[in-house]
Amino acid sequence: EKLSAYETPEKGFFYLSEPEQTVYVLFEYSDNCFILDFFGGERRELCVPRFGECLARVGATEYKQAFDEFMEKNKIDVNDLSMYAGRYWTSKRNKDINCEAFEAFDKKIEEFPMLDEWIAKYIKENIGYF
Repeated sequence: EKLSAYETPEKGFFYLSEPEQTVYVLFEYSDNCFILDFFGGERRELCVPRFGECLARVGATEYKQAFDEFMEKNKIDVNDLSMYAGRYWTSKRNKDINCEAFEAFDKKIEEFPMLDEWIAKYIKENIGYF
């Protein structure tokens, strides 16, 4: 709701508190369901570079470790995400993207507790910022 007062969510994002920014980024991921969709989402340049630090803030260390390993192993540059524009089905046709690596990440995190649990706990701990 706070972001709706701004021309774009990107402009309003920087007026949010750190806890609000954290939840925003993690909800963007949750809304996309799969990591490749998150990378292909409209807010990728805003959210993907901050994803690891947001995972750390909420205490989702398993997720953060898996994400860091995924990024390093696949040599993904968070400063250039243009090749991921579009949704998963579009990216499947992009031969420069290793879709199997993204699918392997999604499969790996299926074993982890739901990220929403970490987000809910974080919101409760930081409720004064919302």
